[in-house]
Amino acid sequence: MIGVYRALLRLYPAGFRREYGEAMVDIFAERALQAQPRERLVLLLGACVEVVWNALVLHADGLVTRVSRDENSMFARRLRRVSATRACSSSAPSKPS
Repeated sequence: MIGVYRALLRLYPAGFRREYGEAMVDIFAERALQAQPRERLVLLLGACVEVVWNALVLHADGLVTRVSRDENSMFARRLRRVSATRACSSSAPSKPS
């Protein structure tokens, strides 16, 4: 049963698993030991739903963060390019009238 839960945790992003995975397994194992045999199945099914949902949320949040970070870096590059272009055009000698 713990092996199934460990396998479920693979759905989480790697960084999340590294930080919280072992603690989550310890808590699940403790709850499984305290549960009656029939309650263990309910515990595992609940964990399946919880892990799948939370993993989806974390992956979606990571995707939004990456897109936002990419948009910000793209904006910064454009801003530098525009600033450099304006600096070059303002320092160019003007044509006599």
